[in-house]
Amino acid sequence: MQQVIVPQARRDWARGVLAAMLIAAWAMVVAGLVPGLPVQVASWLVFIAILITPGYLLGEVVTWRVGLDALERLALALPLGFAVLAVPGMAALLLHWTVDQLSLGWVVASGAILVIWLVYSLWAMGRPERSPVAASPWTLDEAVLLVLLVGVYAAAYSLFTLPKIDGDAYAVASFSVDALAGLPLNAREPLFGTDLGPGVRMVFNQTLPLAYLWSKLSGIDPVTLASSASRSMLALWALLAAYMLGKGARENSRRFGLFTAAIALLIYLAAPFFRGDNASLFFFERINADKFMVPALILPVVFALAMRFCRGGQAAVWWAAALATFAVSAIHPLVAVMLAVGLAGFGALHLVLGWRDRAAWRHVLGLVGLVAVVMALPLLQLVLARGEAPLASSYPASIEGWPVAQRLVPGLPGLPGLPGTYLPTLDYYGPLPAVSTLEPELLDSSASPFLMYRF
Repeated sequence: MQQVIVPQARRDWARGVLAAMLIAAWAMVVAGLVPGLPVQVASWLVFIAILITPGYLLGEVVTWRVGLDALERLALALPLGFAVLAVPGMAALLLHWTVDQLSLGWVVASGAILVIWLVYSLWAMGRPERSPVAASPWTLDEAVLLVLLVGVYAAAYSLFTLPKIDGDAYAVASFSVDALAGLPLNAREPLFGTDLGPGVRMVFNQTLPLAYLWSKLSGIDPVTLASSASRSMLALWALLAAYMLGKGARENSRRFGLFTAAIALLIYLAAPFFRGDNASLFFFERINADKFMVPALILPVVFALAMRFCRGGQAAVWWAAALATFAVSAIHPLVAVMLAVGLAGFGALHLVLGWRDRAAWRHVLGLVGLVAVVMALPLLQLVLARGEAPLASSYPASIEGWPVAQRLVPGLPGLPGLPGTYLPTLDYYGPLPAVSTLEPELLDSSASPFLMYRF
């Protein structure tokens, strides 16, 4: 495709306008002007302020010379925003801060990113070696496809605001209610009022601080936020992530990026919300759950950056990918393992295809570094979990006469002639307890059978 030279001043002006709009949303939230606005408006502003503004500004500093377009920079903003949030978020969960202290920590962290961006922008604009940038102009088919994408998303917008909630969202809402009540964060399990701890995984799950801040700063109660006011913006960012993945896979092809986003949108909206087995159940309908948010919004960005790094070897691309992989590890350890496996497989294939090329070896070493980054927190969680008192010790030996015991289940298959690996798990003997016959006071104790179903 023919490229045109874009003057640096015009490029900086366009970037500055977008950054100014994001900073304005951040300033409104910090100033406390959002509560009282319509629910959807308030939710959008707080989402942009918490994740997109600091992530976008950090991305501008890290990838200034990479040549990402506006849609790619917005897609990258979300994982980088989680990386910024992880700094006060993990401190709040580890040290049991209150939500007010978490809010202050987020303001300090995001404000520091804003200052760094301002200083870096002034420094970069004054550098004499800055030159015009070559860019591909938009073609008619690309513009038409973009308009169609925006139109379909707008037509489906009402579906994203339908009240829909599940058990996981209610569980997060119960944590948020305790946080908004001023109780110490992550100090106890809030579902049943017992003295059980929340588990080591909750310490590093940054969707919890996101939910606390989102509800507090917007003035939206946690159930309403989870059920109808937090899916529309995440659905849009899933399309941006798909665009970045497609563009990175096809050597910076905007057309293929838009095509990938269109295919993703068709899959996500194949049968929205009417049946329990359609693809949208796992993405648009439950996209505000961490287990679906990370694969749909962050993993495509990481893979796009990995492909771009293997193609050009730019250090700035690697640092952006490292921040994004850190965000994955700070949210969901199992998805982090999946990402590590994907990066390792991609690196192995890249090495097989170019094993005589020294650059390929350097690129694979960079991917090994990304694997190390994404596995750091999950391995730490594994160490902490092994030293943690097991939840099973708090279960009763029986429930109204029905015994509860352990049984061994296959973990890893054994080789011929050798035993495999077995893991202990709980087993029920006899029929499950009838809820209608349970004593109400059992629900507020560690003898509650619902603890078994939940944990």
